[in-house]
This record gives sequence, structure tokens and C-alpha cells, in this order.
Amino acid sequence: MKIHALSLVLGCVLGGVVTGFIVRATMKPKATPRSDRTVEEASLTATKELEALKTKNQKLTARLAEQKEQQSVAQAEIERLRAVVTATPEPETTAATEPEADHPPTEEEVRKAIDEFGNSLQAIILGRPAGKEAAAKVRKVLLAGGEKTIRRVIEELNNDARDAGSRLVIAHALAQSGDPIALEALKTHLRDPDAGLIMKRFGSHALAFSDAEGLNPILEQAARTSTDTGVRANSAFGLQRRGVEAGVTLYMEATDEAFEKGDPAALQYLSGLSLMGKKVLPEVRKRLGTYKEEQALLVLILNVQAQRDAKSVPALEKLAYDSSQPKSIQKAAQGALDVIKKAAENQ
Repeated sequence: MKIHALSLVLGCVLGGVVTGFIVRATMKPKATPRSDRTVEEASLTATKELEALKTKNQKLTARLAEQKEQQSVAQAEIERLRAVVTATPEPETTAATEPEADHPPTEEEVRKAIDEFGNSLQAIILGRPAGKEAAAKVRKVLLAGGEKTIRRVIEELNNDARDAGSRLVIAHALAQSGDPIALEALKTHLRDPDAGLIMKRFGSHALAFSDAEGLNPILEQAARTSTDTGVRANSAFGLQRRGVEAGVTLYMEATDEAFEKGDPAALQYLSGLSLMGKKVLPEVRKRLGTYKEEQALLVLILNVQAQRDAKSVPALEKLAYDSSQPKSIQKAAQGALDVIKKAAENQ
């Protein structure tokens, strides 16, 4: 609504200016007639001013359209985060015991196992029981195939003809296998300066969610030295997931940088805080007082609300009653305060 209204105002302003020029150009002079040269110069000046206003209007209109699109993307991310933090946890399940395979899996069996694993990738990222079960199944198939199967799957990971989504699933399957050859293939993408950005991000994301031992050094190196913000964020997330305290700080530094650069993925990194638990709350509280971007503040507010963080109350009160903040921020902060205070009363 605001964007349309602003566009209309800009249109009216421009129309008024155009009308003014037309009126001035067509009115008969009441004073002493000016020379043709004076009239020509005035007309030229008016034309230049008009063109400048038209150009400015076009730029403003384009900027407003861009902001509207960014807001739509950001709002979708907010809704996704809201669904994550309010989702009902899945009940613990016990996987049925499957008979041991008496032969190496065929290519079709490997493909099917990876496809089924891909359907549960979100559950793995969220740490749900269904994800652990899916990881165990694909691990069993890959390890049953031995080195030959692992190398064949690595070839598919490096196959540029495959779509990005399937390659990400393959990277995660290799990481979940825990096989040394598979893990080394993913590490290589992080070490190789000539490796493509996509493969570095896939490798860092997959290793971040692996429980294999010995990954801390490569994750910390990538989190500290990678030239890509996404790789650093993925690797830092993996570190904090493995209990390395520096992982939280490195993750927040990457997130801050993404916002400073105007990176559209910044909100995605911020939504990852919901998977870190209470250890990230000190960093969240700091940014409640420093972040200015509306959608970012909404994500932070949702985070402390979901965790009923009483130490966030002072920061929330400043946002809730600051008339310079957007109404959405004030209302979200007030709602979070109500939830946190009620939780404290019920303890």
C-alpha cells in the first residue's frame, strides 16, 4: 500500500511540474517582450529540468519495485522461520531392523536410497528423528557398496550436468556416510582455490551436518579464511553444532557481513539461529539493539520469543515503545514481551 501510494505521489508531483512548464510555455508574457534567444534559453532550461525529473522518477519507481520484491522474499523467510519455531516435534521412532544385504547394492538401489534420503534432508537439518533414520539408511547402502560405490557417487557429485538440488543431496549423502574417501572429496572442494563457489557451498553445508570425527580443523579453516560469506556461515554453523564455542561468533560475523553487503541470503543465515538453541542468545540480544533492517529485527524477535528469553526484555521494551520503529516491529516486540512475561509467571 505504501509503495503504491508513493508511486502515485511521485506521479502527481511530476505531473504538476509538467503542467507548470506547459502553462508557463503557453502563457502570453505580460511584461516587456523578451528576445527570441531568451525564450529559447528558458525553454531549453525547462526541457532539461523536465528530463531530469523524468529520469529521477524512473529511478525511484525501479527502486520501489525492487524494495517490494525484497520485502516479499523476506516475508516468506519470516513465515518459514515462524513455522520452524512453532512446529510440533516429531515423536521418537524406532527404526525397523532390516536384514543385512548379501550382495553389493546395484546402481539402481544406490540411486533409490539417495532419492529417499533427499526427501528427508529437511528433517536431518532440523535434527529430527526421521532425519536420523534416513541418514542411517543411506549410510548402510553406501558402505555396503564399498569404495567402488563411493567413488561412483562422487563422480555424480562432480557431474556439472546434474541439477544443483540433486548435487546438494548427494553431497549430504556422502557426508552422512562417514566414509573417509567421501569426506576427503568434500574437504577437497573447500581446500581447492579453483573449486567452484557452488561446490564449496555444497561441501561446507554437507560437512556442517555430518557427525563424523575429525572435521573440526577443515570447518574452522573455512569458517575463518574462506572468501565466500556463505561458505564461512555454513562452516561456522557446523563448528557450533559440534560444540566449538567459536562457531557461534564466527557465524554471527558472517551474518553481519551478509547484511552489510545487502546479500539476499542474509535472512537465511539469520533464520539458522533457531537451530542453535540458547547458546546463541547473547549474540541475538546484542543485535536487537544494533540491527536496523525491519525483517532482520522480526527474525530476532521471533527467536527470543520462541526461547522465552527473559534477558531480552530490556531490548524488547526499547523496540516496543520506540515510535521511530515500524509498527510491525513495535507490535512484534510487544507480543514477545507478553509471551516471555507469561512464561515467567507460570514458572
